[in-house]
Amino acid sequence: MTASVLLSAVLIGRLDAPGSVDPVALAAATAAARWHCSLPHRPREQRVHARADAPPPLRLGVAGQGVTGQPELGRRIDGLGTGPGQNPAAELTGELTGADQVDTYQVPMRAGEVLGATVQGGAERLEVYDPRGQLVQGSETDRSSSYPAGSPLPAGGNATIDHVAEVTGTHRVAVRKGAGTYQARLLIARPPETGPQRIVLEFAGATLDTTTFGTDTAVTQPRRLSSLRKFLPRWGLRDSDEPALTKLIADTVTENLGIEVGTDGFGTANVSRVVIGGTAAEAGVDTVGISESVDPGNLAREETALVLLDRLSGPADWPDSLNHYLATGGDRLTFVGRAIGNIASHEAGHFLGSWHTDPNSGLHDLMAPGDLVGAFGYGPDQVGGTADDIRTRFDRDAFAPDEGFTGLEDTRNRTTVGIDGGVRPSPG
Repeated sequence: MTASVLLSAVLIGRLDAPGSVDPVALAAATAAARWHCSLPHRPREQRVHARADAPPPLRLGVAGQGVTGQPELGRRIDGLGTGPGQNPAAELTGELTGADQVDTYQVPMRAGEVLGATVQGGAERLEVYDPRGQLVQGSETDRSSSYPAGSPLPAGGNATIDHVAEVTGTHRVAVRKGAGTYQARLLIARPPETGPQRIVLEFAGATLDTTTFGTDTAVTQPRRLSSLRKFLPRWGLRDSDEPALTKLIADTVTENLGIEVGTDGFGTANVSRVVIGGTAAEAGVDTVGISESVDPGNLAREETALVLLDRLSGPADWPDSLNHYLATGGDRLTFVGRAIGNIASHEAGHFLGSWHTDPNSGLHDLMAPGDLVGAFGYGPDQVGGTADDIRTRFDRDAFAPDEGFTGLEDTRNRTTVGIDGGVRPSPG
């Protein structure tokens, strides 16, 4: 047993008491166990900062022409929006003169629209608030390297933010933390209205270029990933169990995403896929799961995600192996199917628009990385495939605190918009 697995086994022992799960023990255990989802990282030269055919943005100074309104409520940017005669993009120049100064701008959005913003120069932090005053994302870092290569959302600079509107109304963008002149860029994008996103699950293995995920490890490309069937004996399953297992995986993804998933069609318009199979060595990527992008609004509609199975099918003394939770019984087929379905849903959640949520919160959102309880679904008895197993969902939770964002992320809304596309009525 490796040192990291031994440490995680000790820490997971703290989780064995019946009842609620200790989130501190969970975080330490999953970090030590190395169950993780890697976020893609795309080199700067592969990113597109603005469409060549886009109209020129509104260009405004902080005290200049076209900016009106009460500063405490946010300055209104005349002409900003996606309606007839409006411009969805703006470039703002302002100045922070003290540590406590905050420049706030009003941004009109309709439910389902996507906001992207970046800032450079004398400001280090951006925040976006929904019409209810809830901080829905704050950032002091540029995470745009995880966007699709062709994303129109602003990138680069000291900080980037993005938000998928749940409700129609005036949102606010705050520029703060710094001193001197800053330049900020805003864009309101409408998700595609070309029809619902289709998602397919591929179980038969795949040949693909894994540099697509922004993780070039200098291995020979393309890479050949083995099929799901290769791993069945490692879970104590037979080849004859494969149809039932793939159905359980598909049913779980269908339930989590709210759409029927298929097994073929990748390569056509509006079809993305999750490849389930292969090992880290085969892929040349040291992870369990990875998606081609984090794509707020799902603006790129034909992408790939991976769920690799070597660690998930490892020995029973590995806490990040599904076998660890089957050592004393449990319905193997049901547990393995639901766990893999949850992890596939997590990876699809990225290319549908969601970032990671906090694995320490105890809420077990499907986008929490390394949350073994949430991903695998075992209950207080610590055995998978039993009556106390839990069902996790996309919901609302804090952003993962170690990835550069603050605020409350609505992964359910991001997933719904990513699947359905287009502007929609506000809920309620």
